[in-house]
Amino acid sequence: MNDAAFTRDAILEGKFFVRQPRRGYRFSIDAVCLAFFVRADGSERAADLGCGCGIIPLLLSHRFPGIRVWGVEKQVELAELAARNIAENGLSDTLSCVCMDLRELPAGPVTPPFDLVVSNPPFHRTDSSRVSPDFQRAAARHEIFANAGDVAAAAGRLLAKEGRLCLIYPADRLPGCLDAMKKNGIRPARLRMVHSRQGEEAELALVCGVKGERGELQTEGPLLLFDAPGVYSAEAAAMIAGKEFQAFPA
Repeated sequence: MNDAAFTRDAILEGKFFVRQPRRGYRFSIDAVCLAFFVRADGSERAADLGCGCGIIPLLLSHRFPGIRVWGVEKQVELAELAARNIAENGLSDTLSCVCMDLRELPAGPVTPPFDLVVSNPPFHRTDSSRVSPDFQRAAARHEIFANAGDVAAAAGRLLAKEGRLCLIYPADRLPGCLDAMKKNGIRPARLRMVHSRQGEEAELALVCGVKGERGELQTEGPLLLFDAPGVYSAEAAAMIAGKEFQAFPA
């Protein structure tokens, strides 16, 4: 691996460092939002489908020390990068990455039952917007390898009863995402809309579903990312720093 082709970036106020391609797929605040939407503990088994450079397993490890996370990534270079990030942050005992197609799960070491599946799946249809000429970026953003239906199907096979699937997805495509979850025996249980700023329409949705359980959908207050252009909201800034946000501190 040519180190000159990658940056080494501090996250969580320097607790961890993440290598990312200088040109290619780089994680965004979407991954941070998803990791902080998750509810879990340090005793659970989790899988991150389409883990990229391994950012979500690292964030989950920070929030829930001791949690076991298997990252699944189809692109060889990104899978190798995720494994390196895990090792360089001293987390190989609890985190790992497997290079494989999520549509083939379960397979290899990624065997059920899992308590939690997370995914930041490709957002765009290949015919709906301009596809990046960089293949890494294209595969991360467009449904080249997999879509939300594939993720929901894989989660349905991996999750234990009452296991959870947590996703972040475009708000305008949310109905299709919820339908895919239901078709695979996963009941949508929690929903939180993500807005860039107050007064703007939601761009993304955070959704958590539970396998094999009946109940109502709980809607949570909106997540606002910015107070002004270039100025993160207090909640977004807390997440980026790796801190649990309290709207009304005790």
